[in-house]
Amino acid sequence: MTEFSPAAASELPEITRFLAAAFGAGLDAPFLEPRLMRWKFDEPRPDWPSSRGFVLRKDGRLAAYACIVPMTWRTPEGAVRGVLPIDWAADGSVPGAGAVLHRNLAKLAPVVLQVGGTEQARKVAPLLGLKPAAPLISYVRVVRPWRQHRVRPDRDWKSPARLARNAWWALSTGVKAPAGWAAEPVARFDDSMLPA
Repeated sequence: MTEFSPAAASELPEITRFLAAAFGAGLDAPFLEPRLMRWKFDEPRPDWPSSRGFVLRKDGRLAAYACIVPMTWRTPEGAVRGVLPIDWAADGSVPGAGAVLHRNLAKLAPVVLQVGGTEQARKVAPLLGLKPAAPLISYVRVVRPWRQHRVRPDRDWKSPARLARNAWWALSTGVKAPAGWAAEPVARFDDSMLPA
């Protein structure tokens, strides 16, 4: 029997172990940090009052999990609600679990987005009715090259050259913020951020 439901806070340890296994990460991976996990799927939001984590269980066993980021776009025709699944993973030994989870997530809002994803997720996307809308281009600048070099898991013969290149980029002057602009850390996203 397959059951789709919002994730409960008590399921967090099981979900964390499931995601660590699915993504080949250690339990100490930054994206699995307990406070971050609670914030992602259980922190109250005015636009989504209940859990944003969803589980699919087959015969009581966790078969798939995703957290959603709810969003609303204002258009001339009115508001359009959507969800973006993040931390989406499925147990490979349960065929179709990810697709069943996705179909249930699609019932939560008229628009479902997928940004990036694993190779398997990108292969499955067209089968779920998703189609490319626009490329997502990202740019990176290494700010702390030595720290990155020390923690990078894939050290090889290119590592010294990569470290030198990143150090050069870090030392070169970057783009300056326009006059009057500033950045400051935000401890919590709440209603005080609305004016921004």
